[in-house]
Amino acid sequence: MIDTGDIDVFLGLDVGKGEHHATAVTPAGKKAFDKRLPNTEPKLRELPEAGS
Repeated sequence: MIDTGDIDVFLGLDVGKGEHHATAVTPAGKKAFDKRLPNTEPKLRELPEAGS
């Protein structure tokens, strides 16, 4: 069994042809991030880093 006690957030990614979508939830189930994302590397690199 995997120990998840050290995990602060769980991330789910939906990789699509036109756009991507990311959702992050805390171990308690609270959404920390839920947004559509561009699907090109240059546009993804323009996104602010998490925690900034």
